[in-house]
Amino acid sequence: MKNCSFVCYLSNLSSPVFIFFTLLCKISLISEICPIFLLSLNVSKVKFEIFELSLSGDKARIYSVMVENETDTLYEKFVLENIVGHKKEVSNIDDRLYLVGHETGLFAEFFDTKAGQYGENLCTFKDRPGSKLRLFFIEYGFAAIILGSGGVKPKTSRSTQDVPGLFRENRLLGQISITLQKAEKAGHFKVNRNGSIMSTTNYIYNTADYG
Repeated sequence: MKNCSFVCYLSNLSSPVFIFFTLLCKISLISEICPIFLLSLNVSKVKFEIFELSLSGDKARIYSVMVENETDTLYEKFVLENIVGHKKEVSNIDDRLYLVGHETGLFAEFFDTKAGQYGENLCTFKDRPGSKLRLFFIEYGFAAIILGSGGVKPKTSRSTQDVPGLFRENRLLGQISITLQKAEKAGHFKVNRNGSIMSTTNYIYNTADYG
């Protein structure tokens, strides 16, 4: 129950909703999926800004986003959180991303697709097959990617949803991806064929503005 952040929030409320989910989480079968289900409900509205990284080059443009009230982009957060325990893997990922931007471009063998929900275009970048470290990104063909964060997926975990922290980063980037899709339909955002980004909002977007 300590991982159920939504339940912890509801515990301050004397509401039927809290009582309902508390009862569900006490059932052994539901208790296994309850933290993940509740975590998916705990993604709040997000305001963020897109930044192009120095990893970006003429072969592929590489971006990340900074969430409001944060001082690092999601990719910088990923590096800072994992550099101590997984220095070699983080270094390998950073080196490969530089090669993607400046020398090779983005090839399908560099990443796994279907890392998010249907329509989100989320992918997973790994430094090598069998690596435990996962980095999520939004794919825009082979011209551009927007990096999120990620983390460690233990070998004992069958899916991202089994690791609450990793799943939270996945859902955050999924929400950002859907927001940018809606912004594109509204004419506020577009990834050009060369990977550059057209923005009418100074590269700042708010999920609240797009329903």
